[in-house]
Amino acid sequence: MQSLIGLALAFLTLIAWGAGDFFIQRSSRQIGIWKSLFAISFFGTIIPLPFLIDRIALIWDGTTGLLLLSTLGFVIFLAALFEFEALKRGKLSIIEPVFGLEIPITLGLAVSLGFDHITLLQQMLVLATGIGVVLAVIDRRNTRTRKYSFEKGVILAGIGAAAMALTNFLTGVGSREVDPFATIWFINAFLSAASLAVIIIQRDFHFLRDIRTFYGSILGESIFDNLAWFSYAYSMTLIPISISTAITESYIGLSVLIGVFANRERMEYWQIAGVMLTVACIVGLSATLAN
Repeated sequence: MQSLIGLALAFLTLIAWGAGDFFIQRSSRQIGIWKSLFAISFFGTIIPLPFLIDRIALIWDGTTGLLLLSTLGFVIFLAALFEFEALKRGKLSIIEPVFGLEIPITLGLAVSLGFDHITLLQQMLVLATGIGVVLAVIDRRNTRTRKYSFEKGVILAGIGAAAMALTNFLTGVGSREVDPFATIWFINAFLSAASLAVIIIQRDFHFLRDIRTFYGSILGESIFDNLAWFSYAYSMTLIPISISTAITESYIGLSVLIGVFANRERMEYWQIAGVMLTVACIVGLSATLAN
């Protein structure tokens, strides 16, 4: 029974992350990345608070846990900044496969720090992922001169993926040292405070007006993104991490489909091939991580 619940939560995470990134893209374009980030993180701080009081108390049991989570909060703040800006500027169908680079980067980080080793199969999947991403991000800007360039937001997405790889590593350590749900709550609280500070510094005090105007996008990103994080954390307590990760990382494919059909984004034939190769390799690589 626990396995079935874990699988259901993993598939829920897949859907929620795909929908969440779609609404994040819309919201970032409508109200800006800082207010979009604040809406998500504030929602994730306040709504689960009554259910996590006992777990949150674990954060302050020692200085090590608080220092670790503060470092994590700063890193994920930078990651969110780059990823939100990438979604704001680029195509969902192109940016999402680049985000998927966080998986091979996370693996490389674990290997370089001596926490893991990489198999021949994983080496081949990492190489194929890189090839797929290169194909996906190249756009033909001028059909007459046949000049090629990178899609908008790709470099930002790559930096965001690297930062998210470090975030994944620190989140794993924080979940073990403190508590998985307390760690996610602290991340939301940190992001909420940091993004609110930026909004105040910029003297952008039209948030209530933005809520009334774009409440659909704001509510959509807040619900789906937070639902994804909490269901992902809980699914990993019921089923093997490799299975949960392999299922949830398939959200990249869902996001690509949303970009193509909902946003009507056009892709060249080599970009389609690159996206398909990237998604397949990321899912395959995710399934091997536990080994």
